[in-house]
Order: sequence, then structure tokens, then C-alpha cells
Amino acid sequence: MHVRVAVLGIRGRGRAHARELAGLKNVEVVTLCDVDSRLFAERVKMVTEIQGKAPSTTDDFRRVIDDKSVDAISIGAPDHWHGPMTIYGCQAGIVAYVELPCSLIIRVGRLMVEAARKYGRIVQHGTQSRSGESFATALEFVRSGKLGTVRLAKVINSQLRDNIG
Repeated sequence: MHVRVAVLGIRGRGRAHARELAGLKNVEVVTLCDVDSRLFAERVKMVTEIQGKAPSTTDDFRRVIDDKSVDAISIGAPDHWHGPMTIYGCQAGIVAYVELPCSLIIRVGRLMVEAARKYGRIVQHGTQSRSGESFATALEFVRSGKLGTVRLAKVINSQLRDNIG
């Protein structure tokens, strides 16, 4: 079996997706998609060196969804796109891997599950870092009561990004 994969979002995690997928037997990274076209040259070069064939590029994920030759999408795009890309992928008959968080809104996450079931698609949600030792240790500490009663938790994600215009 030969799986044709498009990677949606090619900065950070998406870059890692493209690199790892390109190195798998029976997998071909056929398309790289990102709104920041400045990334294309380096990412295409990387994938081509690994798999021996250049992927196409697009800045519009709808072109990927419209491509009937794409079997799977790997979503490393910004968090607010995880839900729409997964749902549209399922509707198009495409299998999806989606990075965490699966969605920013509970209802969107439920819609993703409903779409996978309705269209008979496989959707894999990447939560691998949640099983790391540091997370387990932190969770154990919180549950131990040593912090007292936790009433509020806030998280700040400070991934600085260059302006893409």
C-alpha cells in the first residue's frame, strides 16, 4: 500500500511531520501547505532529499482537500485550524492526524468526532507529550493535595512568531 500524505502547516511540528513522513516506506509526502510561502523552498528541499521526489505546495488547504489523490492529511497548523481541517478532511474521505490540542472549543472537538464517524474516517489525535514523565509527576503532585485546593489554572503559550505580512 502506498499512502499519499499532505502536511498542513509546515512550521514547527508540521516540519517534523513532513520530515518523518517522507522517511517512511510506502508513504509519499505529496503536498506541503502553509499560508507562509517563504517556508516552501526549504521544506520542499528537505522532503525531496529524503524521499527523492518533490512535493507540490499550496497556501490554501482547500486545494489539498479537493485533491482526490490525497489519502491522508497531517495537521500541524495553528490550533484554531485543527477542527475545520479535520472536519473538511473527513468530508472529503481523507484520513487525518491532528496535533494537540485537537480543538480549542469542546463543541468543535465533538464535531470532529461526529465527522469521523459519519464519514467513516480514521482520525488520530496526537497527545504523546501528555504521557511524558514530567506531566505524570506534575499531575501526581496536584492530586496529592500539597498545593491545596486548586480553583484556577492559567496557561500562557508564548511561542513567538515572525510576522508573515
